[in-house]
Parts: sequence; C-alpha cells; structure tokens
Amino acid sequence: MLSLAEGERKRREEREKEMVSGSGICAKRVVVDARNHMLGRLASILAKELLNGQKVVVVRCEEICMSGGLVRQKMKYMRFLRKRMNTKPSHGPIHFRAPAKILWRTIRGYVFIFYGGCQGSFGRMKKGMSFF
Repeated sequence: MLSLAEGERKRREEREKEMVSGSGICAKRVVVDARNHMLGRLASILAKELLNGQKVVVVRCEEICMSGGLVRQKMKYMRFLRKRMNTKPSHGPIHFRAPAKILWRTIRGYVFIFYGGCQGSFGRMKKGMSFF
C-alpha cells in the first residue's frame, strides 16, 4: 500500500518537472504539425500560446490549407504583391513567399490583435518560435 502511494507521488513530481511552475505551460517546446490546418485558425491559436509564454515549433508549413479556391487565393496574393511604397519600394511592405514566413506574418497580425498593438511584444516572442 505504501509503495503505491510512493509511486503516485513520483509520477506527480515527474509531471510537475515538465511544467513551468504549475501554470499548464510545458517547459519544453511544443511541436505542431501544420499539415491540413487552416491558416487563420492555426495562427490565432499559436499566437495565444506564444503570448502565454509557451515555446512552439511548427513543422510542415508548406501543407497549410487556405480557404477558398486556388484562383481566388492567387488573385488575392497577386493584389498583395502589387502593394509597395511609391518613393522607395525597398522600404515598402515586404512580401514573403515561403510558407513558413507567410504563417509568421499571420501570427504577427494576431499578436497585435490580442495585445492591442503593444510595441515590442512580438520581439519577445521571436525566440520561442521555430518554423520548418
């Protein structure tokens, strides 16, 4: 009977080591497989996790789904590519083409929605994100 209680206590201690101060945040990085996830929904969830202090690694970003037809998405992206600064285009909007960077930019947008445009909040979170 005593050994059962000791075993349960050891298991509980091991679980607490994996968590950061009992906050529900895992001390290690959480690996997210982005395959077949919707871009906006995934970005909003990841932004909230990052704001809570969780470290996240996203894999298979090239297989993220976007709602709508292929032609519509391509037209929308071409409209986005035409946006630039008139006086010096190199200062204008930077258009990322890599799927990981598109997800990164979407997460950045959600961070400002959740934080209300707080400056420097996204800079603190860059260390916790990895994309492959």
